[in-house]
Amino acid sequence: MSDVFSLGGRVAVVTGGTGAIGGALAGGLADAGARVVVLARHVDATVPLSAAGDDDRTVGVSADVRDRASLEA
Repeated sequence: MSDVFSLGGRVAVVTGGTGAIGGALAGGLADAGARVVVLARHVDATVPLSAAGDDDRTVGVSADVRDRASLEA
């Protein structure tokens, strides 16, 4: 039954992942087995989330979803 909620082999992208809701969502996705990319406008804010990820499943990326060029970089 636990495999029903498994996200192993999947990648999740969380925008606003450094806020309370986004951070909890990113943690839950990682706990379910997903590799998680956390987007935030300031790279410094993503560092604690990246360091907290188990087995390097969580990585922080500086990007502003309102700016197409920052997403393409």
